[in-house]
Amino acid sequence: MAFFLLSCLAVAPAWALEHVVLQLNWKHQFQFAGYYAAIEQGYFREAGFDVSLRELPSGGNPVEIVLNGEADFGVAASELAWHRVQGKPVVALAAIVQHSPLILLVNRRKIGDIDSLEGSRIMLAPHETELFAYLRREEIRQFTTVPHTFDTRDLIEGRVEAMSGYATDEPYLLRKVGFPYQIFNPAAVGINFYGDTLFTSEQRVKASPDRVRAFRQAVVRGWAYALANPEAITDLILVRYSRRHERDHLLFEANELKRLMQPDLVEIGQQSASRWQQIAET
Repeated sequence: MAFFLLSCLAVAPAWALEHVVLQLNWKHQFQFAGYYAAIEQGYFREAGFDVSLRELPSGGNPVEIVLNGEADFGVAASELAWHRVQGKPVVALAAIVQHSPLILLVNRRKIGDIDSLEGSRIMLAPHETELFAYLRREEIRQFTTVPHTFDTRDLIEGRVEAMSGYATDEPYLLRKVGFPYQIFNPAAVGINFYGDTLFTSEQRVKASPDRVRAFRQAVVRGWAYALANPEAITDLILVRYSRRHERDHLLFEANELKRLMQPDLVEIGQQSASRWQQIAET
C-alpha cells in the first residue's frame, strides 16, 4: 500500500490571506505550541494564511472533521495510517512528534508487570491503535476496555487497573499527588509510532499543492520557535489560550515533547512512507 505524503518543496510566499481552520486533536496546551507560535510570530500570515485553531469537541474525530470539510487541516496521530488503509483520503504532511507519547499507566503497587493486566480493566480511547497493538504483542488477550474519562482519579481510586495517557501529561499529575505509578511503553517491544502529525485531505493537496506546502512550512517554523522559546510560549498559552494547566505543568510538557520530537537529530516534520507502512502493518 502506498502512502500519500507531501514532499517538502520550497514555495514562494502567498500575497492574499486565506482563512483556514486547523482542527486540533485535544484541548489547548503545549502539545500545540508550534501552531500558537506560527500565529504569534506571523509565520502563517507571511505564508498567506489567517488561521483559526479549534479545540477538539467532545467525541470529535479530527479526520472526519477535515474530510467533512468542517476544517482545512488537522492534527492526528498514528490512526492516520489506519484511516488510509480504510480508504480515507487523508494526507500526512508533517510528523511533528517522531515518537508517540502514548503509554499505559498503572499502580505499581498492584501491577508489577505487563502480564498482570490479563483480565484487568483498561481505560482506552478507540483511536489509540498502538496501545491495542502493544497489548496484542504482549499477549494480553482478556481485558475489559473502559471508555476514557481522561481523569486520573479513575486510576488513583482503583476504578481501573490501567489507563492510557501521554508521557507529556498524566505523569505530571500523578507525580504531583504522590501516586505510585508505573509506565508501560509500547516502544519497549519495538512499537515505534509517530505522534501528532499535521494532515489534510487528498482533495486539498491536489487542488492547491503550493498552498499546502506553504502552510506546512509555516507550521515547521512555528515549532522551531516554540521549542527554542518554551517559557515565552507557555506564557502565551496561559494568557491567550487556556489556564487549564498550571505553568509548571506546561513546562513539563514542553520538556517531554522536545524529547519525543528529537529536533537535534531529526528535522521537524520529517516522515517516511516506509515508516507509515510499518505502522499500518503493526
